[in-house]
Amino acid sequence: MTGDLAGTCAELAQLIPCLGDALERDNHGDGPGRAWHGILVVNTDVLHALLTISREVPPISRHIAGLLGEKPPSDIDAMLRQFPRWNERLASLERNVTITAPWRWLALTKRALGLRKPDTVLPQPCPWADTHPENHPPRETLILAGAEGFLRTDHGQLRVEWVAAGRIYCPAPHCGASWSQAEWPLLERILDMAVA
Repeated sequence: MTGDLAGTCAELAQLIPCLGDALERDNHGDGPGRAWHGILVVNTDVLHALLTISREVPPISRHIAGLLGEKPPSDIDAMLRQFPRWNERLASLERNVTITAPWRWLALTKRALGLRKPDTVLPQPCPWADTHPENHPPRETLILAGAEGFLRTDHGQLRVEWVAAGRIYCPAPHCGASWSQAEWPLLERILDMAVA
């Protein structure tokens, strides 16, 4: 996870309407959607992102609000705005719960909208796999994060600003190891020492 939760939720709230627009554009013939033998073909990534968000955000919101004794908001945009505050309250109450799903939803949404380049699987295993084998499934390798697009307003027009991630990370669920581009020489030395 990178970035702050509030920024992630705000960006996600900005992009979710674009998913609906993309699906509608596909369904009305202005986009790449086509009918094939009477079956409407749509972008399945967009549909998957919409369904995932609509199925996951409300139950997680209800669960977290219930833990805090609050009433959950009624719409997804309001739920996303509450996640950062709820996360701070959970931390202050020393609850062992952290809200992490918005980063996954944002990555899913960006991939569906073409705002996230695919990650590249590297042929090297995580250097901590031998130290902590319980956290690393067999054959888990390092990942070079793909570039990300961010919507920016330029003279009243939206444009996409592409930013290289510059990050290699271990995808193992409980590892969390990550190296910024400035740390790649260190990672290279660590990997060379592991092979030697």
